[in-house]
Amino acid sequence: MKVNTRSERRVGRWLILGLSFAMFFMCSGGVTLFPISLLPISREMGWSTSTLSQAMSVFMLFTGISMLTSGKMTDKYGPRLISLLGHAIASISTLLISFITEVWQVYLLYGVLLGITWQGTNVVALTTLISEWFAERRSLPLSILHSARPLGWFCMASVAGSLIWSYGWRPMWLLTGLIYILIVIVSAFFINEPEGSTSIPGSGGFGGPSTKAAVKTSFFITLGWLLFLCGITDLPFSQLWMPISVEWGVSEVVASHWFGFLALAVFTGTIVTGPLQRRLGYNISLSAIYTIRFFSLITALLSIKSILGYYIFTVLLGISFFGMVPLSSAWVGEVFGEKIMGGLLGLLHFAHFVGTSLGIYFFSLINDIYGTYYPAFLLSSLISIVKVILSYMIKPPA
Repeated sequence: MKVNTRSERRVGRWLILGLSFAMFFMCSGGVTLFPISLLPISREMGWSTSTLSQAMSVFMLFTGISMLTSGKMTDKYGPRLISLLGHAIASISTLLISFITEVWQVYLLYGVLLGITWQGTNVVALTTLISEWFAERRSLPLSILHSARPLGWFCMASVAGSLIWSYGWRPMWLLTGLIYILIVIVSAFFINEPEGSTSIPGSGGFGGPSTKAAVKTSFFITLGWLLFLCGITDLPFSQLWMPISVEWGVSEVVASHWFGFLALAVFTGTIVTGPLQRRLGYNISLSAIYTIRFFSLITALLSIKSILGYYIFTVLLGISFFGMVPLSSAWVGEVFGEKIMGGLLGLLHFAHFVGTSLGIYFFSLINDIYGTYYPAFLLSSLISIVKVILSYMIKPPA
């Protein structure tokens, strides 16, 4: 009596992919709202942008911590529970931000709760869930799933600026939270795990003998430093996009739209990274990405008040934004194997987000001291030169 079981399974797994995409889309969009609403919140509540920026540092720090723990949690409790629980926390936090009255609430709702659920829930739990449902051919479904990140960023950034100017930042967060909660509720009824699914042994851990040996290699240590330095020169610019754009002479509405175009450039740069590696190898590909990052920052230094320079900076920064993620992930898997890949990537992402947290802190401190973000561009351009050299020098163990 189960003639259509196989057909229903195929339809069901694409429905699960669609709902997973929708939750990832809303989570990515919700995270994007804070940089856009940073200045309106500052004006209304009387909190300095530096104070609010520290919430971003907390956010990035807890994001890094979540990358260390989410793999083990997913292996222990299953990807369905971790995915739905994480998105439930994220959606409720998004809704509650519309009611904040004290600055500690920003640190808790955005910094801590959204921080621990953003990357860990999506990159680890949802990726594991979709990998289990599409065990035969994972490339296309996983590409669709992870495209939710830049697409959510692009769509929400493009709409948020107009909504803030028309209705205010509180209704924008409230509407986003309500839609997000509704999607999570619907997903809870339809998302499940395939029968007999099992986690990949070792995918969430980072304490086994092989892992301990891997993290002691010069290859892994150098790659960790590279991603740490990378964190200082990418996400801080996106998180502080609005005050940087205003200093550049760009209006907040126009800046919110170009924040969306930055996401499109990120999407494009990430897509072309794979073919680049096959042609040039890992070292040259990583060096090329950070060379583009260097030229984006040099453009900003030479044309800080030029609108054309602003456009060029946006495109070049976006192209070089996430390209190192698929490259470094593939390289680690190729060198150490898939069995311990999850734990190693968790450590590398932790290093990256620690760098991001420190970058946001120092960028805000520089602006407080000098009254401009210009020295932050100079510091980042010098760090980019170091990254180009490190990328070229990395050598995998024999």
